[in-house]
Amino acid sequence: MTTARTAARPIVPEQAIPGNQRRGSMPDAIEATPDFYEQLLEAAPDGIVVVDDTGTILLANRKAEALFGWPRDELLGKSLETLVPHRARPSHPTHRSGYMQDPRNRPMGSGLELTALRADGSEFPVDISLSPLVTEVGTYVSAAVRDATDRKQTELELRAANTRLRDAVSDLEGRSRDMAALSRASQVMQSCSRLDEALQVIARAAAGLFEGVPGGVYVLNDERGLLESAAIWAGLPPSEPFRPEDCWALRTGHVHLLGDDELALPCNHVPHPTEWAVCVPLVAQSEMLGVVHLLAPESRPEPGYLHRVQEIATLVRDQWSLTLANLRLRDTLRDQSIRDPLTGLFNRRFLDEFLDRELQRARRRGHAVTLGLLDLDHFKLFNDTHGHHGGDTVLRDLGRYLLEGTRGEDVVARFGGEEFVVVMPDTNVDDGMVRIAALAEGWRHRCADGGSVLQPFPTISIGVADYPTFSESAHELLGAADRALYRAKQDGRDRLVLAGTTA
Repeated sequence: MTTARTAARPIVPEQAIPGNQRRGSMPDAIEATPDFYEQLLEAAPDGIVVVDDTGTILLANRKAEALFGWPRDELLGKSLETLVPHRARPSHPTHRSGYMQDPRNRPMGSGLELTALRADGSEFPVDISLSPLVTEVGTYVSAAVRDATDRKQTELELRAANTRLRDAVSDLEGRSRDMAALSRASQVMQSCSRLDEALQVIARAAAGLFEGVPGGVYVLNDERGLLESAAIWAGLPPSEPFRPEDCWALRTGHVHLLGDDELALPCNHVPHPTEWAVCVPLVAQSEMLGVVHLLAPESRPEPGYLHRVQEIATLVRDQWSLTLANLRLRDTLRDQSIRDPLTGLFNRRFLDEFLDRELQRARRRGHAVTLGLLDLDHFKLFNDTHGHHGGDTVLRDLGRYLLEGTRGEDVVARFGGEEFVVVMPDTNVDDGMVRIAALAEGWRHRCADGGSVLQPFPTISIGVADYPTFSESAHELLGAADRALYRAKQDGRDRLVLAGTTA
């Protein structure tokens, strides 16, 4: 291009080449090569654009031609603003003037995201280095322009990689915290003496693991065949007891996540319609224990959050189910040692231990204890008439009746055979007689009203004794009640006798 060579010569004047260089040196080679500067310009790895102080383009190499999409014969003589995006053109002349006042080698727009305009109107990111060219005829500006698309893409990829790395580290830290919380909860649960204590631990641990998510623990009541609320947190709406088949997690044995699977159906036990919910089955050794239920605080949580919840829920199922199963087994074995298998009441072993402790406590505090010993009248005849099944039915019925008619702090036990004991702590003999008399009267009406298809329904005789009237020994207190019961039998049965009274 003749135009390019003609434009290049005034910028590097011949007078600038020393004339006293020896033959064969670089100045001699330059002198011997008429298009040396043009070759040098074309060999540059960047697009080179040279402008004067008015912003007119005087020179451009082939790399610049390829970058901007302009043929050089059309580009030369145009304003530099031709290569500037429209939104930046109004301020660009001011920037050029500022540079001409302090011309020096430096990058253009340091710290800024620069873009250039192609001939087809498209924009692309660029890096630009400015250099002043001072000649006898004036100062020019050389701009080395490099397409920054690859660099920008690399930076984006690096930023994305750094973000993924930070997310991975954060996820690992979160997993570590979750595992530590699960392990800590399991340790505490193993130290619990009762299943209800362990359920409270689960509630507290789950409230931390699923922070801000309303939830609750529901435990299977074997007698009723229903799952009942054992603990709730974060404002979970109350729920009525529900059947195992009402929960998809208990049906399948897997974590049920509503909101992530198009085929997932809502569980019937969820009290209100929702787009997001999680149920975690607590099943160990094929034994159904209960379920942890979570209800979303918002309609559509982030997918990543759902994934994390599902992972934690799976860990909860795997770790806590086995711990709960061990606790339930421990509770079962303990109950078997202190419960009567027929009526579910406390047995003679528990009664002896409890009564000794209760009398010691009453002695320390100066309180009274009243005890009633009950016996079914003519039970052997009833058993012979209706068989052992009928006898067992009456024993279970009386046990339930006594439990329903006493306070929570009272203890009802099967003493042996057809005999039952009711212990009323912190109750003096007068109040105790009133309450036991009410029990006797209620049972009498039950018999008279045909409370069972098994007739005649056996009545009860009761002997009552109290502490401190009768010693501080459980053995002597029971002996006094037994003597009063014997008198009730002798006096005609279906009656109540207080120990120490005369006929």
